[in-house]
Order: sequence, then structure tokens, then C-alpha cells
Amino acid sequence: MTLSYNGAHWRLYRDRGKATDHKCIDCGRRAEQWSQTKDTTGLDTSHYDPRCKSCHCKYDYETHNTTKLTPDDVEDIRTLWQTGGFYQRELAEMFDVKQSNISSIVNGHTWSNI
Repeated sequence: MTLSYNGAHWRLYRDRGKATDHKCIDCGRRAEQWSQTKDTTGLDTSHYDPRCKSCHCKYDYETHNTTKLTPDDVEDIRTLWQTGGFYQRELAEMFDVKQSNISSIVNGHTWSNI
């Protein structure tokens, strides 16, 4: 049985509430997203843990390696941004991600643990 992305999130909301109603299981801050546990099917709502965005990115990178960016990429993005010589759009093209991802990184909303 396959479950759509929206179907899985609807079940999570129904059974466990919003991720923001929980604390991040890694750092203790307020969770922002549900994160699927490694090596699970995702069919059961117990297969998900609440995480803040930064811990979710780190968890996915370390366990699933599903993120496009590595911690080194994130450091490079921040370094390049701080030079003042690049627009976020340019960095997004360089690292093959969306401009909104770059914005979240340089403003400390994601990957804040790097």
C-alpha cells in the first residue's frame, strides 16, 4: 500500500496533532515539521517524529542523505552571502536549490545548527 504525502500528513494531524504542538525530539525547541523515522514505511503515524527545521535537515542528511545540500554547502552559501557579492537567486542557481532555501539558510531558519 502506498500513501500519498498529503494522506500521510492528514493522518499525522488527525492522530497526533500539529508538529508545532510538540517539542523537537533532538534539541527541545518547538517542532515545526514531522520527520519520517529512518527505515520505516511511513504508513503508521508512529513512524514520524516532531523536529524543528534545522534538526529535520540534519536528520535527513545524516540518515537518508535526501537533502540536496551538505553541511559544507551551507557553510559555503553563508560565506558567499556575507561577501555581499551575490543575490540569493544566484546562489540558488549555483547550488541547484530554490531561492527560498537560500533565504532560509542565510536568515538562520534552517541549518541553524551548522
